[in-house]
Amino acid sequence: MFISPVVVTALSPFLLHENVGIRRWLAVIVGFIGIIFIVQPGFQEFRLGTLASLGAGVIWAFFQIMTRSLAQQEIPLVTVLYTALIGAATMNILLPFYWVTPVLSDGVMLLLMAGFASVGQALLIYAFVAAPAVVVAPFVYVTIIVATATGYIAFGDLPGLMTWVGITVIIASGIYIALREAKVKEPD
Repeated sequence: MFISPVVVTALSPFLLHENVGIRRWLAVIVGFIGIIFIVQPGFQEFRLGTLASLGAGVIWAFFQIMTRSLAQQEIPLVTVLYTALIGAATMNILLPFYWVTPVLSDGVMLLLMAGFASVGQALLIYAFVAAPAVVVAPFVYVTIIVATATGYIAFGDLPGLMTWVGITVIIASGIYIALREAKVKEPD
């Protein structure tokens, strides 16, 4: 998934006609290097999960680009509705093959997930209204920080040194992009 900011940065000039300067490129690449510190991929063997994750990142990048494009034309909450309807329609195709009747506690969790997802989607769309895709996309790296914190709080998994180095690099990259965007609105 974390390849998406690089893909968004690469495609934004062509699909969204947004200016991407060398400094933004470098900041996105530095953020991705932070992910490599955390994940520490080993390339000894091919894993289908790695390919699936890469594909998900590319699809997420296209989703972000389309969201940015729609954010300029549609009311943000309408875009949230489109996303929910298309997601529901797509999942309903698979539903008969994997259906498990939920118990009450599952229903509560599903409603909470839907609520959080809707709020998150609305905030993402408002972010795309306010800033170019190349500025918003790198903030996906924050999810690895949240996942690390959740792992520690929920499971007692204490991150190693390389994870802390990666988190520091990611935060620095995101802060640089935010400060750079605040400083100048023209291409860098």
